[in-house]
Amino acid sequence: MFPGVVQTSVVECTIESWNGVDHQVDAVLLFNVLDHVESAQRRAFFHKLMTKYLSDKGVIVTCVQFHPMLKILNVPAVDYDDLLKEMSTEGFRVALVKDFEVYKDLSNPSEEIVRMFQKVTGRSALEVRSAIDVTFAQPEARVVRNKLTIFAK
Repeated sequence: MFPGVVQTSVVECTIESWNGVDHQVDAVLLFNVLDHVESAQRRAFFHKLMTKYLSDKGVIVTCVQFHPMLKILNVPAVDYDDLLKEMSTEGFRVALVKDFEVYKDLSNPSEEIVRMFQKVTGRSALEVRSAIDVTFAQPEARVVRNKLTIFAK
């Protein structure tokens, strides 16, 4: 391996069906995916990463989004304190936490945005549009809180 060379791969699968990789990796990026995985499956995944797939200096980078519209659609959200406990139980430590906000105005969404929320939530277009209308009628809802955390071995 050449110093300074970054190799990447993208895997599209569920955490539950992920079979790992053929070599250890230095980083795993989990942005806005943990909400869609039950706690037991998350812990099993974190255990695999800790014991087999992350290098000695490997990290997991997570980004959890706290979007008010998802609450209206009854989409389960990962409890951040639970995530911290799960990672700690598997031996990870918090190396960095960064809170940040993103401005999102979906008050006039494209069809692609509606379809994306349909896919993520399993709701109809009418339900998604209704949740968008309710959420974005409130100007403060256009600021979405996020929490980026780097967990290290």
